[in-house]
Amino acid sequence: MAPKWYEWPMYAFATHRQFKRLAHTGTPNISKNPSPESTTDDLEGGDVHEKKQVDTRGTYLIDETSSPEIDPKNWPTWKKVLTIIQLSSLGLNLTFASSVSATAGEGAAVTYGVSQAVANLSGTAIFLIGFAWGALPLAPLSEELGRTPVYLWTLLMSSILEVGAGRSTHVYGQLLCRFFAGFTGATPLSNSGGSVVDISRPSERNFLFVLFASSAFIGPVLGPVIGGLLTQYASWEWSYYLTAIWGVVVFLHVALFVEETYAPVLYREKAKALRRKTGDKRWHSKYDNPNLKEVFKVAMVRPFNFLLKEPIVIFFTIYISIVYFLLFGFLESYAVIFGEWYELDVVWVGVAFVPMIIGIVAGGIFLIPFCMHYDRIIKKHGSMQPEEHLKPLLVGAVGLPISLFWLGWTCYPDRIPVYAPVSAGVLFGFSLFQIFVGTYQIIMSSYARYAASALAGFTFVRYNISGGSVMASAPMFRNMTPHWAATLLGIISALLIPVAYTFYKKGPAIRARSQWAV
Repeated sequence: MAPKWYEWPMYAFATHRQFKRLAHTGTPNISKNPSPESTTDDLEGGDVHEKKQVDTRGTYLIDETSSPEIDPKNWPTWKKVLTIIQLSSLGLNLTFASSVSATAGEGAAVTYGVSQAVANLSGTAIFLIGFAWGALPLAPLSEELGRTPVYLWTLLMSSILEVGAGRSTHVYGQLLCRFFAGFTGATPLSNSGGSVVDISRPSERNFLFVLFASSAFIGPVLGPVIGGLLTQYASWEWSYYLTAIWGVVVFLHVALFVEETYAPVLYREKAKALRRKTGDKRWHSKYDNPNLKEVFKVAMVRPFNFLLKEPIVIFFTIYISIVYFLLFGFLESYAVIFGEWYELDVVWVGVAFVPMIIGIVAGGIFLIPFCMHYDRIIKKHGSMQPEEHLKPLLVGAVGLPISLFWLGWTCYPDRIPVYAPVSAGVLFGFSLFQIFVGTYQIIMSSYARYAASALAGFTFVRYNISGGSVMASAPMFRNMTPHWAATLLGIISALLIPVAYTFYKKGPAIRARSQWAV
């Protein structure tokens, strides 16, 4: 049977070779199933389908029991690490796209004859809002089509739309292009967590997630560094053109080298390959006919149940939203602090973000001993309390307000050199990374098979707030002055420390009262 039009990326390049191999991995030695089997579809950890009856009478089932060799969890370690590095290039590209236009606002405002606020909206804010709204409907598509085709289709569309954003002759055209570029670009962040789960066992997951998170978190900070250089030495439109070129390069790389990681798709393709090879139509997988309507229904409803009913999700959504308000708000407030107060040009405003990158890298190194500690616990006891992930988060929780006070109260251009407030970015980036990784990991560990739904609502809220922060941050720092704006944000982040500590101490009791937590 010829592939459907939307499946062509699955049958091209790396996945095509992978699916061809399935036909030659041998015929499972299983007997015919005598009766219907009650199964639970494991969509990104069993997120969507509760138990459903799959009639297996008269069929030969391909599943985890009969064909364990094709499960990506059984890949060699080097292949798992390489796959995460390759998928990290997706996250780096799309998060870079979210912020690269931050330094292009002034040029866009002049070109389109609009205010700086409208230029910021059309460049960065609307992209982040598109991210938020794209996360919910696009995530479940990978359960039907597989991870790889969704990555490829959406990355290609996002790259094309970036060209449209650069070529738009009116601000409304740029608004539309950037919104849908963000909408389609949401998949690396909404689906890559599923890819990490696909290929990793619990003892490996911490290392692999930190590896992915490092690149995805560097992207928004790297954007204004490169964007400043492009704006100064080429033109503001090149912020979009470079993103599109980079996206196409990543698209080709993923298509050529990254294999499918979602096991149900591989079992389905194995059954299809055996039907073709043997001519016996009884070969089937219990994942042959996923209910896409149900997938979308749950994907759009359950995340909001978590946001309204689960204390862990509610608190850490608030926490990560404040973190993202700061991260993306600094895309504009740095222009106030270092552009208006210190009178640096656009290139040096971008360079001011480099200490944050240093802090993020240091944060990743800092987490390595913790990952080794988690590995020992899991190997010894078979599992680990999710609250263990909050230990490094609490370090970041203390460091975050300190970095904000440091930034705010060293901003005296007439008395203190620019290196003092710029260097606060090292502690700021370090602290943000600890909070980001700790928040993600406690939610993934606490909700296990429902983690996708919990993280979908989590992503929806934080990126909507991120879009608003781009619009609100610069006026806040301009009107309150950097001293008091940074102080206010530092006080707010400091007030959350005792709440985070409460979840660390009382987490098991809180989870015991939850409908979904493990």
